[in-house]
Amino acid sequence: MAGDFYKTAGQRIKQMRIARNHSREELAELADISTKFLYEIETGRNGFSAKVLFRLAEALEVQCDYLLGGTYCQEKHMELSQILKCFSASELEYIRNMLFMLHEFLHC
Repeated sequence: MAGDFYKTAGQRIKQMRIARNHSREELAELADISTKFLYEIETGRNGFSAKVLFRLAEALEVQCDYLLGGTYCQEKHMELSQILKCFSASELEYIRNMLFMLHEFLHC
């Protein structure tokens, strides 16, 4: 049922908002939606567009698939995000290149 889908996604959005220590007002502002609309999403009273889903996922620093289906491992993503925040832009470019080379090496 569509209502159950939106309700479950809304619950995940609320859980992630709380885990990120955002108030409803803060997340709504980050996602450029109204606080009332975010409340309606979190409670499953209202659906949302792909555009709103994308903005919420960006604000919560998770993938859209996690918010929709709970299939993304947010713990690993959060841990990796925290680690990567320690590096400068030039260091991140170096790390990206190293990871690309490692990927190529492992998959040749």
